[in-house]
Amino acid sequence: MRRSCLALLLALGVTGGLGTAPAVAQDETALRYFAGQGRRDRAEAEIRRLQALHPGWQPPADLWTARPSGPDEAPLWRLFAADRLDDLAVAIAERQRREPGWQPSGDLAGKIARKRLRGAVLQAAAEGRWQDAGRAAAGIDPGSSDLELAWAVAEARARSGAPAEAAAVYRMLLAADSPAESRRTTVLKSLAVLPMKLVDELLAASQAGPAPLDLAALRTDIVRARAGALMREEETRDLTPAEAALLRDEALRSGQGGDLAFVAWYEVSRQNHAEAVTWFRRALAAGGDPLVAHGLAQSLLQLGHREEARDLAFAWSDRLAHNAILFVDLMAEDLTMVPAVPIAAGRLDQMARLTLRTASGEGAQALGWYAWNACDAAAALPWFERAVAWHPREGAVLGLGLALQRLGRRKDAAELANRYDGLFPRVVTLVMRTAGGSGDTCAPGTRTTASLRPGVPVVPRPGSAEVAAFVKGEYPVPVDPENPMRVEAGAAGRRLALKPSGPPAPRTARRVGGVGSMPYEGAGLALQPGWTGQETPATVAADQAPPVPGTRWEVMARGGRTTLSTARRQQADGSRFVPSTTPR
Repeated sequence: MRRSCLALLLALGVTGGLGTAPAVAQDETALRYFAGQGRRDRAEAEIRRLQALHPGWQPPADLWTARPSGPDEAPLWRLFAADRLDDLAVAIAERQRREPGWQPSGDLAGKIARKRLRGAVLQAAAEGRWQDAGRAAAGIDPGSSDLELAWAVAEARARSGAPAEAAAVYRMLLAADSPAESRRTTVLKSLAVLPMKLVDELLAASQAGPAPLDLAALRTDIVRARAGALMREEETRDLTPAEAALLRDEALRSGQGGDLAFVAWYEVSRQNHAEAVTWFRRALAAGGDPLVAHGLAQSLLQLGHREEARDLAFAWSDRLAHNAILFVDLMAEDLTMVPAVPIAAGRLDQMARLTLRTASGEGAQALGWYAWNACDAAAALPWFERAVAWHPREGAVLGLGLALQRLGRRKDAAELANRYDGLFPRVVTLVMRTAGGSGDTCAPGTRTTASLRPGVPVVPRPGSAEVAAFVKGEYPVPVDPENPMRVEAGAAGRRLALKPSGPPAPRTARRVGGVGSMPYEGAGLALQPGWTGQETPATVAADQAPPVPGTRWEVMARGGRTTLSTARRQQADGSRFVPSTTPR
């Protein structure tokens, strides 16, 4: 895609940004000697010689103002010109030992200090230590004669949180009387690190003055940078039809998977999913990566091609977590539909294998509810156990409790309810007598493939005449608050032993922040104060609270675009993985 610009960088000997090798230092000893002697004609001749040998080199700004060094410093200057700074430091120390009170000239001392700072900036930048590079660059005025240093200083400032200061350096370089190739490289470097708004200002500045910079060779790079800024939702104008056509034409001409995928992601950011599918397919055919497959699956999903999206996500699930999550998300929606629908055995096998391999709590929970709805509590139990081990949410714990009850393990269900008292209100209803019964629509021993979910036990509202009572001996009882289930990932899914430790657990639980009232609080029973001292239930449940400002979840919640795709928002656990009839 960037062949013209790559050729430009190669011509300049700069192809790796801040990671390039430092330019060979110029020997300015003779130049400074003539300037120190006031021999302007000889100094100007030396300037012309150095410029002929090293295009782009400019004489130092302090050539005629620096205090001249004596002729006895010539060996030191030769070490300086050869970049042998360690040897130079040894030579200076030896001279000071022999001649107490001697100091190098201000010219030489200043040049040494600047060269050391220069080396520190370039070394930190080459290693990607941008904060260190920015701190070192704080003591440098890069000027326009040392392009490599100026570019490094600008990038360090941009990447360490000072884009305006970086733009000032780039603007200085564009205004300098330097070759057009160097100025175009400056534009290229600014595209990589500056917000597009600042780049637009630089582009306008490059066209000002008597010699506007020809940017024709960089048009594709500028269009790509603007498209990337649009995908990041930066402040910039949209691509014109001609620019969008150029982006597509260059990607087709290149045929590279990365260029084709870039166009696909641009189409996703514009919500053009039909176009995005075409470009994602081209990118995959050109050797695209798992992220390209994820983008294709998401766009197919937006167009209603659910089966193909699911197949694609599973095929690439072992190479990118995004695809595994998408497959589990789609399967979980199907497994928990009401009324239940039959799922092909092959699909169930895919879901089970992926769930075990990735230790997916959501996948295990969905498989548990699917088996529960089929009145197969024995099959549901191990999936709910894994869900509680990997991601103990209310839907998983409630499913485990219901399965235990259906299998006649009442004591285990009661222990589960006591363990999650104060956290999951629906789970506590498992140990309460109610007028409505258990709500289990599956008769003992029955098993079907398309039954509806049973309702959960009905709990009277606080203050009602008929207050539900707890089953004697089941609540409250002391239980170890630690989750006793530890199941490793993989096909075997072995249970890992956990020994309880610490003092005996209390009979009643502490209140947990972000959790509403428990179903028994209207009957006069109360929780212990929470660890933070709170004694009242939360007015807004944690899963219903607004997302924290500035987080990715906030962007997803308000329907904003993301750089990856139009993300699918996960439903709340309470509305997705539990029976549709909720406690009153």
